[in-house]
Amino acid sequence: MLSHIALVRSHDLEEPRNALPNDWRVKRRPVHLARLSGYGVAIRYPDDVTSITPLQSATAVRQAMAVVRVVREDFERRGVATAGLEPR
Repeated sequence: MLSHIALVRSHDLEEPRNALPNDWRVKRRPVHLARLSGYGVAIRYPDDVTSITPLQSATAVRQAMAVVRVVREDFERRGVATAGLEPR
């Protein structure tokens, strides 16, 4: 692994991000990943899902794309190829 960090499988996106070294930009933005973590659980366990509005959905997609973009930048700064990691 790039930073030699052992991770436990979890739906909590904050956990792996907080384990990264402080020079990773994704540690600073977006500030909170809890809502995205919640959507990850919701998609896995759809019987417990409450409805979301189109605005909430669009906001989550924008935030997820921002996370992917920042992680790609972090990888590229470390010389890791990121082809194929483009947000769709």
